This record gives sequence, C-alpha cells and structure tokens, in this order.
Amino acid sequence: MTIDERIEYLMQSIESHDRQIAELTDNVALMSAEVRNLSDTATRTLTAVNTLAGVVNVLADAANNHERRLLRLEDNE
Repeated sequence: MTIDERIEYLMQSIESHDRQIAELTDNVALMSAEVRNLSDTATRTLTAVNTLAGVVNVLADAANNHERRLLRLEDNE
C-alpha cells in the first residue's frame, strides 16, 4: 500500500467517523427530548395522582361523617 493509498484510506475513515459522530449526536438529542417529554408526563401524572389522593381523602371524610351521623340517629331511636 502506497503512502497515497494510506492517506486516502485514513481520509475515508475520518469522514466515516465524522458521519457516525453526527448520527450519534442527533440520536442523543432525540433521546434527550424523549426523556424530557417522559419527565413532563411523569410530572403531570404525579400531579394528577396527588389531586386524586386529595379527592379520595375528602370523600373518605364525607363517608366517615355520614357514618357517624347514621350511628347517632340509630342510637337516638
């Protein structure tokens, strides 16, 4: 292999590596965006679950109060 052939081979290798690095960089950017979207979705889901937990607590209190009222009415009869 002549020096010119070696230089040509190295140039092709460098160009190939540059393309691969560009593709990897693009893939990392896409994956980062997907992770941010998942994080946003997780945050919204957590907010919704916390809201539902609050609603369940209110409903449990209402049911408990209703039960106590029924017991008081039954005791008065």
